[in-house]
Amino acid sequence: MSDFDTTRRGALALFGSTFLAGCSELGVGRGDSGPELDRSKLRTVASGEFPDASRTFPVDISTAFVDENVARARAALDSVPDPLGSEEVPNGAIREEMAHERTSAEDALDRATAAASSYERLDAAVDAREHAANLRGAWRAIDEDLTRAAVAERASSVREDLSAFTDRREYVGSDPVRAVLVHEEFEHRVARADSELDLNSGPQRRYDADNPLAVGETAAAVERARANVAVANHVYDRFTDSLDEPRPLDNRLERAIATLGGRLSEALDDVPRETDGERPTFVERDIEDTVAGMALDDLYGEARDARNYRYEGERPAAAVIRMHRLLAGVEAFRTLRDRVADGESFPVESTGDVAAYRTAAVEAVEAARATDDYPLLTGVELPKVVARLSRADDELTPGDDGDDDAIRARWVRREIATYVAQRHVAEAIPNACRTTGDALSE
Repeated sequence: MSDFDTTRRGALALFGSTFLAGCSELGVGRGDSGPELDRSKLRTVASGEFPDASRTFPVDISTAFVDENVARARAALDSVPDPLGSEEVPNGAIREEMAHERTSAEDALDRATAAASSYERLDAAVDAREHAANLRGAWRAIDEDLTRAAVAERASSVREDLSAFTDRREYVGSDPVRAVLVHEEFEHRVARADSELDLNSGPQRRYDADNPLAVGETAAAVERARANVAVANHVYDRFTDSLDEPRPLDNRLERAIATLGGRLSEALDDVPRETDGERPTFVERDIEDTVAGMALDDLYGEARDARNYRYEGERPAAAVIRMHRLLAGVEAFRTLRDRVADGESFPVESTGDVAAYRTAAVEAVEAARATDDYPLLTGVELPKVVARLSRADDELTPGDDGDDDAIRARWVRREIATYVAQRHVAEAIPNACRTTGDALSE
């Protein structure tokens, strides 16, 4: 955790009053609950809008294909009685889990309906297929004596389809930035399908084989794998059909990975290392349990991941995208650390302070959206920033039952720290996009 080192602690006797004055500037610190904040005003702060940062994808996904996935999920749901009572499913725990799968499938279908992009709609439809297949599999185990082994046999045809896709896919493209995003999607879908088809380990074996829920979870795994292979095939065909002059990208990706690895190493030069699993000291003053300290702790995780990351020679497109994210994370950490070292403390004395930190984060998102060097890369990480900010909004008034009681600043410092941290990530994204885009374009 951020703290004084031994020498710094020993110096306290020399400037105790100065130190105490400095700590008071932090607003919310260790052992200090901070000022009371008006809950109704916090609610107003958290109700503000964010810039549109819908997740998009640089391939035109067929509306008919998305509709097919939605229809498949709905058909699976419709095949199971609703509601399921004790006569249909005597075991209450099993009945509850099946009801949960129905709710999850319906929620995913609602997301598909509300999605702002065809990619988000497709992703939600695939989620719905998985949960609906789980429910239908469990119901058929109860109603028709379907067994886990019978469901597992269906995996063989999906494995064949997966193998056929990997055999025909080539790392090709024309615009290298667009291509790396598309191929990262293929890599993800293939890896996910391969994992789902490992039916003898992992989450696919949470239950005994004779439990209806075991049949359901196996059916869900096979359906998820089938859906991922279908998506990969559809997107690959649409992508390659859109290319006027497809070019091999293998060597370009390897060069970009080498370049980005060097840039990451340079960025990490002045980032302190952990010692025996302990977080290092970030700045020369005590910021533990403050908004500044928590925000730095959050961002340091990215710096640590960047230092530990090693490209193993597989999934090169995913490696490029991951390095892009790590570059933004490391720059965000370094920038925030330098600001705190220069005296910025992010105090919280009123709801106005909270609103200011949130506004700064929103403005950083808007500024990142406005950069046009490599807009496709901007769209990779920015939706994640907005999602984290949105979660902070949701958690800003914990236990909020609509009353207007005051809330101590200490209780919401984690959410405020998220505003501060994600502002710095958003500010770092344009540089990371330029670095990554330039590396791919060389």
